[in-house]
Amino acid sequence: MAATCDHPHERLGLKGRALKAELKAAESRCDQAEQRLTAPRRRVLELLLEAGQPVKAYDPDRRLWRGRRAGQAAPPSTAPWNSSRSRASPTASRA
Repeated sequence: MAATCDHPHERLGLKGRALKAELKAAESRCDQAEQRLTAPRRRVLELLLEAGQPVKAYDPDRRLWRGRRAGQAAPPSTAPWNSSRSRASPTASRA
């Protein structure tokens, strides 16, 4: 159950010019290191900067793939334990 409160919450993430400036700075750092800031990495960085707070590991992944185009591959499964099989206890195999 989610807790509710009656006070306003300030959004701390970057937007507008500040967001663009940080992305440009990241691209510049990558260029200086002779590395590439690929489009998917740039998008994940953008999502993290917009959040402005800690995010769960799969939150950017969900938002990143939400708007994919028709014919674009879906992300690979990263949680094989979510299948119909039950998870084995790590201590059960040591018996």
